[in-house]
Amino acid sequence: MPYRQTPKLSEALVTYQRNRAINLAKSTVDNDRSVLSRFVRGVGDPQCHKLTPEACEDYFVDEALSKLPTSYNKDRARVLLFLAFCTRRGWLTGDPMAEVGRRKTQARRPRLQLTASQLRAMIETSANPRDRAMLAAGANLGLRASDLVGLKVGDVDLDSGSIRVVIQKTQDADLLPITSDLDRELRTWLQWYSERLAAQGRSLDSDAHLFPPLRRNVRIKRNIVPFDPEPEKQLRHPARVVHRGLERIGVETQPGEGFHTLRRSIARVVFEQAANEGHDGALRMAASLLGHKSVQTTELYLGIDRDRMKRDAMLRGRSILGAPVAGNVVRLEMGS
Repeated sequence: MPYRQTPKLSEALVTYQRNRAINLAKSTVDNDRSVLSRFVRGVGDPQCHKLTPEACEDYFVDEALSKLPTSYNKDRARVLLFLAFCTRRGWLTGDPMAEVGRRKTQARRPRLQLTASQLRAMIETSANPRDRAMLAAGANLGLRASDLVGLKVGDVDLDSGSIRVVIQKTQDADLLPITSDLDRELRTWLQWYSERLAAQGRSLDSDAHLFPPLRRNVRIKRNIVPFDPEPEKQLRHPARVVHRGLERIGVETQPGEGFHTLRRSIARVVFEQAANEGHDGALRMAASLLGHKSVQTTELYLGIDRDRMKRDAMLRGRSILGAPVAGNVVRLEMGS
């Protein structure tokens, strides 16, 4: 039997990652690298053709003991894509993952989605001017926290009614429209921001962070109140801005809630308003707001099932059998 030579899994992974990096976001590539490097180490980094089903099964048995089903299934899917690449290159024959199945997951808890009135209440009850403007931006633009904290003052053009955003996940640039609500909040915030810096003998420059940290240096009674902005610094822990807002309006803070909560909520508001106004492309409008390339992704993100919605709209309160025919009443008799 001729000697067979194939790259080691670690070498194949370098090639796989190099190819993936061309079309995928850096965060996705980094996540792949972390998961797949751990898999390669876990199975002993053999040559590709020497990877055995037993090694894969043992690895995922250990993974199942330490991970939730959802995380386990995501890691399994990443490994399957990598091994499929190796198969296409002719480095791997057979399917060493044939007996490594998905784990059953519990029904996902519906993620929190706020109404338009709740979003407005979060904004209007904020006594912190930075928080108020940031919540308004999140609720009107539907941006992720990483995109919000990356905004600079120079990205805002109130004259043209637009704000320039570089989406951190994809590095795509977009010019988003500023709503009338957001215009008012940004003007108020930028005036306050500028005045506070002027009091320090500084000016508000275009490269200043739009939503910076606030130095806590003023004590009123027993509370320390945020006061002076630090424009050169990027805000850390932005989710706390949302947590404070949810607490103010009496909504219990759940693990994982943050600016994604506002993102989901405003996308659902936009979808429902467009659908109620009769727009056929309501879901595409919501997908565009979220930056999704596929409306199927938006359906999953918002928990929308269009077929069920169409079914409910067609059947609720309507007759599908037609009106009763007079004289065709059948008397039912009880049998013995």
